Amino acid sequence: MNNGKSSDGSSLPHSAPVQRPGLAHAALIFLGLAIGLGSAELLLRLFDSEDNVRTTASLDIYAPSECCGLALKPNLSRATFWNGKKVYIETDSEGRRVPRHYVFDADPTKPQIVFCGDSYTFGNEENAADTFPYLVGFESERRTVNLGVGSYSTFQEVSSFEHYLRLQGGDSIDLVFLCFFVGNDFTDNLPGREPLEIDGQGRIRLGRSMASDWLRQFVYDSRLLSTVVLRLRTVYLNFSYRFSTSSRPSLYEEAFYSADVVDHTRRALQRFRDLCAENDLEGAVLVIPDKDQIYKKFANDQDRHRPSRVLTQLLEELEVPHVDALPQFLSSSKAEDEPLYNMTQAGHLSDRGHRTAAQMLLEFERGRLPESER
Repeated sequence: MNNGKSSDGSSLPHSAPVQRPGLAHAALIFLGLAIGLGSAELLLRLFDSEDNVRTTASLDIYAPSECCGLALKPNLSRATFWNGKKVYIETDSEGRRVPRHYVFDADPTKPQIVFCGDSYTFGNEENAADTFPYLVGFESERRTVNLGVGSYSTFQEVSSFEHYLRLQGGDSIDLVFLCFFVGNDFTDNLPGREPLEIDGQGRIRLGRSMASDWLRQFVYDSRLLSTVVLRLRTVYLNFSYRFSTSSRPSLYEEAFYSADVVDHTRRALQRFRDLCAENDLEGAVLVIPDKDQIYKKFANDQDRHRPSRVLTQLLEELEVPHVDALPQFLSSSKAEDEPLYNMTQAGHLSDRGHRTAAQMLLEFERGRLPESER
């Protein structure tokens, strides 16, 4: 029996415990990181407590709508880190986007201007006060009604305007602008488009698995991760756009504009024209170019102009007044370095793009007036 002594009666040395300095060191590093990250998250929440930071795809700003499938939630107050800057999203009691701390001080004797559209009219990536609907309103001292909702097709835009007319009537409206983005509205108007669904938090479902949704939401809910990840993502997207080819190459091919594609957009525009006529309103269409038309190389100008030309020909056929922004955008892009769009793959109009569009719309509006009133 071994009693701790050797065969000659001397005591055996005790075996030393196994040392694992690597595990202990790693545990200390992990604990230090956790404390540091937790402290950073706490400080960001304390000093940035008014904001609910989100990114584009995670915006919880939508609600189901009987007339249009989806709409904006009423009485929203959100902030998001959007394409390199903080953008505030505010809506009024009817779910329409308004500038932050909006005070209605336009001339009450002047009739209002209504804008119908998608994310370009809503003003993705820019504050509402810097978007063309409100720039036009401020300059003309008239009340602006912005019915723009991201992801809308032309059919949904017209349905939204029709719903507004049912609620408010058309007596106070002087002019209606339907804003058509040639980059995706032709395809959005096709009947095979999959309807968008809104989840319980007011986000558009993007078809991801629950696991990726959970991870995505975890990043967006964290002030720290949002601050780091979303800023790095913006830098990457701005860099990658400059070296990528067109994101919608088929849009510039003649074969894309089949009778079916053109006919569905024609029907949507007819609905807009007829709705304005039924309510004795003047309507016009703002043709917003795709960013690639301005900033990508094309084999010839015919391809570059094709999407806008197809649409303007339709509008002339339907006798709908319109403002084609492509010529002015092309001219402005060569005159100044500041881009007209936020330069990512999905980037919308920049603040300069909105200013340029607003000036075109104001000139169109002045052209309607008698010479003595211009």
